[in-house]
Amino acid sequence: MRLVSNGKGPFRWILGGYYLHTKRSLLTRAFIDLNGSRDQIDNPALALIRLSEDNSNNAYAVYGNVDYDLSDHLTLSGALRYDRDERRQTDLASGAVRKTSFDNVQPKATLTYKFNDRQLVYATYSTGFRSGGFNAPTVSIPVFRAEKLANYEAGFKTSWFDRRLILNGAVYKAVSKDFQYFYIDVATASQIIGNIDKVHIWGVELEMQALPTKGLQLFGAIGTTDTNIRKNVVDPASVGNHTPKTTTWSMNAGFQYNRPLTDDFGLLLRLDYAHKGRKYWQVDNRQVQNPINLVDVRVGVENERWGLYFSGRNIFNEKYYSDYNPKAYSGSDTDIGFRAQPATWAVEAKVKF
Repeated sequence: MRLVSNGKGPFRWILGGYYLHTKRSLLTRAFIDLNGSRDQIDNPALALIRLSEDNSNNAYAVYGNVDYDLSDHLTLSGALRYDRDERRQTDLASGAVRKTSFDNVQPKATLTYKFNDRQLVYATYSTGFRSGGFNAPTVSIPVFRAEKLANYEAGFKTSWFDRRLILNGAVYKAVSKDFQYFYIDVATASQIIGNIDKVHIWGVELEMQALPTKGLQLFGAIGTTDTNIRKNVVDPASVGNHTPKTTTWSMNAGFQYNRPLTDDFGLLLRLDYAHKGRKYWQVDNRQVQNPINLVDVRVGVENERWGLYFSGRNIFNEKYYSDYNPKAYSGSDTDIGFRAQPATWAVEAKVKF
C-alpha cells in the first residue's frame, strides 16, 4: 500500500508499507552416479547425503519519502525505511525447527540541483539491508548474518538536442558490513551463503543513448567495481583481496535499427556487445577468469500486433564459466565449474492480444 501527496507545491511526500510471505522447500541429494539417469536420486542404496528443509519467511516493511524544493533549482530529499524478516526453517529429516529474525532502519538523503529540465547533478547518502537466513542445518555456517551497506554517491543526468542524446554518470563508494557471498560445499552437498566482515566498494558508471537518425538508436555503458576486503575473521589472509565473483569492470555497446518495410510491417535489426573484465572466483583471488567478449544479434519483422525474429546469443561461441568453485572452497579434491551457454540460435514469435 502506498499513499502519495498531490505533487503540488514545494513539499511532496510518499508513505507506504508491504508484507510478503514466502515458502521455499529445498531437497538435496548426493549420490553415486552409475549410469547418468535421474531416477538414481531416489535410490537409497546410492545415497551419500540426503537433506530436506522447508523454509518460511514473513517480511514486513514501512517507508516514507519527502522532497522539499529549497529553490527553483535545488531540492532536498529524505527517506526512511524499516525492514523486518521473520524466518523459520524445519528440518524434515529430524523435525528440528529453527527460528530467527532480522531487522534494520535505513535512512537516505539526497541533494539535487537542476540547471534546467534537461540537466541535473546530485549527491546522495543511502543505506541498504539484505536479510540474513538459514543454510542447511548440517553445514559449517548454519546461519548467515544480515548484510548492511552505507553508500555515498554523486552523479549527473543530462539530455541534449531535444532528448536525442542522453548522458548519465556517477561515482560511488560503499562500505558493506557482513558482505554476503555464495559458494558450493561438496562435502555436505550444500549451497552456502557466507559472510565477510567488512568490504569497501567503489566504482564509476557512465551511460549513453543516442538517436542520430530516424529509426537508429545507439547505446553504451561502462562501469567499474573495485571491491576490497578490509576484515575477514574466517580468513584473515584474504584481507586486501577482491570479493568472490567480482568483475572489475564491464562495458556494453550496441545499436537497434527500425525501418518500415511496408505500410503494415517494419524491420528490426539489433546488435549487443558486452565486455566483462577479469573475474575473481573466491576470496583468495587465485582462480581468475580472463576477460570475455559476448555478441548477441536479433533480426525480425514486426508490427503492433505480432513479430517474427531470428536471434543469436554469444554468436562467436565464447567459452567461459558462469560459476566456478575452486577445490580449496568446494569441499572436493577438484575444482567445480559450470560452463556458460555456447552459441545459441533461436526463432521467436510474439503476438499481442
